[in-house]
Amino acid sequence: MPWKSIAASIIFGLSTLGYAAGFDCSKARTKTEVMICSDNLLSELDSSLSKAFAELRRSIPDVRIEQNEWLTNVRNKCPTVQCLQEVYEKRIDQLQNRSSCAGYADNIVGHWMGLKNSFFEEFLLKNINGSNSFGSWRHNRPEVFGDWKIQGCSLNISGADGTVNIEYTIKDIGKSRLRLINEDGEEEVYTRGREK
Repeated sequence: MPWKSIAASIIFGLSTLGYAAGFDCSKARTKTEVMICSDNLLSELDSSLSKAFAELRRSIPDVRIEQNEWLTNVRNKCPTVQCLQEVYEKRIDQLQNRSSCAGYADNIVGHWMGLKNSFFEEFLLKNINGSNSFGSWRHNRPEVFGDWKIQGCSLNISGADGTVNIEYTIKDIGKSRLRLINEDGEEEVYTRGREK
C-alpha cells in the first residue's frame, strides 16, 4: 500500500480517536504529525508543549522563532515515537524553566548597588521605549555604559566600547535584592538603590 494511502487511512482513523494534540489531527499531513496523532502519550506531550509555548510567548515574543527552529531541526527529524517522546519531554522542560524567568526583564529594571561579592559597585538598568541601556559607577564616577538584555534566565551586559561582555544567570529578583551567578559560578548580591 503506498505511503499516502496509509497516511490517509491513519489520519481518517485518528479523527475519531480524540487524542488531545496541540493541533488538529484531522489535518495531520507529515509523517511526524501522523506519529503524534497515532500515539496517546505523544498527543498529550504535544498538547502540554503547546500550552507551555503559549504561556511563554506572552512574555517572550521572540520564542516563536526558536520554537519554529525546534520544530524543523529537532522534532521533525525524529524517525521514531521514542525519539519524539524524548525530544518533547526535553523541550517542555526547557520552556517551563524559561517561563519561571519570564518576568525578569520587567523586575530587573532599576538602580542596583553592590552588597556582596559584586563586580559592579553600582549599576542602572533602564528600558526606554524598548531600548535597554546599562550604566555603572565606581566611587560615584562613570565606569561602563552600554546595553543589556534578558535571554531566558540570563542577564547579558555589553559595554558600548566592546570591552565588557558579561553574562549572568539570574538566581533571584526580589523587591530589594538581586542575586546573580557570574561566569565563574560565584554569587553576586545587589540591593535596590534610589535611581540616579
